[in-house]
Amino acid sequence: MIHTIKLRTSLSFEEKNSIEVRFNKSIEEVMKEINSKNEDIKFSGKNKAHHYQINLFIDVTKLLNRGNVYEKDYYEVKRRIDEAIEGFAGYTLDLILMRIDYRIDKYINSKAKRLILLHLYKKMVDKYGFKVKKGRKKYKTSVRYDSQSMQVIIYDKEQEREDNNKHCEDYEKNILRFEVRLLNKHLNYNKRKYNIEKDLKYYFNEELQIKYMLSNIQKIVYRGDYYNIREASKIINQSYIKEKDKEFVRGFLIDVSENGISGAKEIMDEDNKTKYTKYKFKKAIDILEELNINPILIPKSREYLYGERNFHIKNPFDI
Repeated sequence: MIHTIKLRTSLSFEEKNSIEVRFNKSIEEVMKEINSKNEDIKFSGKNKAHHYQINLFIDVTKLLNRGNVYEKDYYEVKRRIDEAIEGFAGYTLDLILMRIDYRIDKYINSKAKRLILLHLYKKMVDKYGFKVKKGRKKYKTSVRYDSQSMQVIIYDKEQEREDNNKHCEDYEKNILRFEVRLLNKHLNYNKRKYNIEKDLKYYFNEELQIKYMLSNIQKIVYRGDYYNIREASKIINQSYIKEKDKEFVRGFLIDVSENGISGAKEIMDEDNKTKYTKYKFKKAIDILEELNINPILIPKSREYLYGERNFHIKNPFDI
């Protein structure tokens, strides 16, 4: 589930000079040469007031040459990072975790389905916690939420490779990626609040990874499969819920379809009161979840795409 990580270490100016003497070139030229030979571990650095700062950016999937990364892979990843550091500095260095990206990849062979899903995700809530959804126009084949401590991104990995004119690995093709990025501010919070050290080994924990994915993505994509209004209405009509509740959730689905999740929350009734109070909103979500219907409908404009008919799409986020 781990994608990329960023680590930081520091050298004394004496250590920096020693590296330059050993390679007979500036430390910047040394790092540039290393980076030209490797895509999995990238070095960068800059002078600080009392030391020289080294940053390492590691693509773990490239490092292991496979899409799946497991908790048990920590030791192999750490070994390869230490080898890279030792080749650069001549010895290993203490490394501080500055960022880690968790991801879940879902193989969806149909490009039409991936595009429909991304269209539906753009109707998700505009803000969750401190994370704010970014503009639709800028991110055409992705949905992104940002805060100062965390980022959530859902995107078509193959399309992202194509847009950046980069080679797409076999394990990246036909992939819809769900990603949670823990930034330095969040890692500092965890250290201060929960005494979790900024050490890579603690964040390789699979239980922790799943916790972050569920608490940050499940809450905004909701549970349940995606349907058009006709198919959703069939399920609702055939259910054993009260007739009054059937009418209520059908109206809720239409309001969400027309206004998005955040827009539906702002709808006012005839008495100029909020149509969906917190209680009513939760009630609608709970009923739909029980019926396995996602609150965001497939619109008519997206039912037919690339010659496909998509009246129902299984929710890919199912960990």
